[in-house]
Amino acid sequence: MDILRTDEEQVQVLKKWWERYGKSVLTGIVLCLVLVTAWRVWTDHRQKNAELASDALADLLEASQKAQQPDADELARSTLETLGEPLLQEYGSSYYGQLATLVMAKHAAVSGQLEQAALYLQSVLEQAEDEALERVVQLRLAKVYLDLKQYGQALKVLEVDLARTDVSYAAFEELKGDIRFAQQELAQAKQHYKNAQASVATKRPFLEMKLDNLKE
Repeated sequence: MDILRTDEEQVQVLKKWWERYGKSVLTGIVLCLVLVTAWRVWTDHRQKNAELASDALADLLEASQKAQQPDADELARSTLETLGEPLLQEYGSSYYGQLATLVMAKHAAVSGQLEQAALYLQSVLEQAEDEALERVVQLRLAKVYLDLKQYGQALKVLEVDLARTDVSYAAFEELKGDIRFAQQELAQAKQHYKNAQASVATKRPFLEMKLDNLKE
């Protein structure tokens, strides 16, 4: 009888516990299931979007190669633009979108649309989270500004605190030298070229030629 009484007491305790906490437990379980389901849906959606963006980028790269051929016609160039703009609008903030923007920037620069190329590159620079990508974009943007003869803007883009051991240091210094040379600031150009030369282990003939041209 003691055992039976103990069991009955346990049942009563469980009933009371369920009356007090049962609804909360059920709510927690349902919420957990909803969150798991939402996570799976979001993950699947993200994966699908990544695949679509990757395919669109591949099509854009193919169109870009065709548009750059010497015998490319207007159709090849318009195809590139037709593929590019929707991709930028749909995936512009993603990594795929940033790469697509770089393709469009190159196309604009080659086509002589330097202002548009600068806008494309600036948009990537504002969103880039990868440091290596950021350095590439800074160099390209500074070169566009150099071609536009906007020397102050070009130098401003290159105002990055880089160590001499940084892989981008030499390229940044050489481009700064090109900008100073274009401004006829020859002493500063020479110093930038020397900085670039001193930071690389192997000889760079074109850089040495620039320095030779500045010899007194």
